[in-house]
Amino acid sequence: MFRVATENTVFAMPETKIGYSVNGALGTYLGLTGESLRGREVFESGIATHYVASHRIPALLERLNNLDKPTPEMINDALEEFHSERLSDEPRSTVAGSRRKAVDMAFSGSSVEDIMGALSELANQHDHPESGWAKETLETLELRSPTSLLVAFEALREGKQQTLGQALTTELGIATAYCTGASPDFVTGVKALLIDKAQGRPAWSPNNIGDLSASNILSKFFSRNSPFLREVPETSFMDSESLSFPTDPMKFSLASEEEIGRLVRGEHPSSSSTAFSLEELLQKAQELWGKQGVEAKVMDVVSRRCEVVPKSGMQEAHVRWIH
Repeated sequence: MFRVATENTVFAMPETKIGYSVNGALGTYLGLTGESLRGREVFESGIATHYVASHRIPALLERLNNLDKPTPEMINDALEEFHSERLSDEPRSTVAGSRRKAVDMAFSGSSVEDIMGALSELANQHDHPESGWAKETLETLELRSPTSLLVAFEALREGKQQTLGQALTTELGIATAYCTGASPDFVTGVKALLIDKAQGRPAWSPNNIGDLSASNILSKFFSRNSPFLREVPETSFMDSESLSFPTDPMKFSLASEEEIGRLVRGEHPSSSSTAFSLEELLQKAQELWGKQGVEAKVMDVVSRRCEVVPKSGMQEAHVRWIH
């Protein structure tokens, strides 16, 4: 329910580096590249529910320890009291501004090949501020196990529609498939990266993304009829009812981009009958979510996904969703 990040927090999903992959909530970019989120980024992405500077943790623990019969709301209020605002010398997010726009554009493809094609196209736009990033990211993906890239992509896509229990079952199936011969890349990657500590690209099999197909990946790693999933261990979380939460695990997180989008587009129960001005949107977001950091989150989403339409005639200035 509560997940506190500090400036020392690191969150990553590096499994494609060793020929393995897992489902996750960080999005396709982190899932495929194995790159990390650090510090405040973990909070801003919604993975952590709160951000507290590490030197304030002892005082926070004392404050929490002194709560009398604490409820989730009381704990949340205490955590909000210790929220640390961004400092002027704090490192800039690695996935903000033009970088985040580039991530949104390149990693919205319907296949791994589409993503790599978009990165290649951006890398060749030498006047684009993120062409260098696109080139480096494409090189990163080309180092990864082609099989793991496709498995990670399919797992992320399926995970969007799954419950926690279903997602964990999918991940256990993927692990079982790797360990029972669906691909040699897990063994190849572990040996190259952790045992031999070899430099360069491991000898993946198949070696090229073009030699794989989504149907082949689905049949081996996700199909109930896969011979590589016959030995999946029985666990309690295979019963979807066995993993339930008394409270939404995202209840105390920052509003998601999807929630903000619904508010702007008029699809949220609290949306207005008329479009919000930027000031009204920020005010409504604070009323709805009442959380430290929500204004910065809304402004980030507006800068990437919206346009602020100026007043024209009888129409007032308003925010319009464009992506």
